[in-house]
Amino acid sequence: MMRPEDLPKGVRKEVRVEGKSVLLFWYRNQIYAIESRSPAEGAYSEGFIRAKFTQDYGIECPSTGTLFSLKDGSIQSWYPNNPVLRVLTPQDTCSKLEIYPVKLEQDAISVDVSGSVKASAGAGAMTKGGADTSLENNNVYGLEPRMYVEGSDAPESGVGKVASAGVGVFAVAALVAVAVAVVAYVTQ
Repeated sequence: MMRPEDLPKGVRKEVRVEGKSVLLFWYRNQIYAIESRSPAEGAYSEGFIRAKFTQDYGIECPSTGTLFSLKDGSIQSWYPNNPVLRVLTPQDTCSKLEIYPVKLEQDAISVDVSGSVKASAGAGAMTKGGADTSLENNNVYGLEPRMYVEGSDAPESGVGKVASAGVGVFAVAALVAVAVAVVAYVTQ
């Protein structure tokens, strides 16, 4: 809870509500409460504290340029300034922006983080993993090597072998792609 005078128009405040980081601000004479990090950025998000608003109820992710709707949290424009990332990162890998209901009373601003637009969307709101799968919304994908104690046998698992082969194939493909790009550039 926050007092209305603690959130003057034009000011953005980041607060913790039931363990979640929430950004409060005024937009078109209404108080909005959204998740403070951008779903398009993941764990390394600077958040929406300095984000730009659009005229059509959108908020822009500061680092990716992705536009999210302040009405329903949907993506309005996915990586508009970076066609490479737009192709490499499918839009369905990004979750909706969480928008929380706000109740403005005479002496308090209340936010209900359990009633977010994303949470009320039902089973369709479940994510496939990534930055928003932990309580703190800070998970990132990564390959971790299998660990074992020195002197013991390495675990027999086909998973590590497949992952290593996949990484090797990817590395060779990336190297070939770079070589082709360099040759194409030099021959211009």
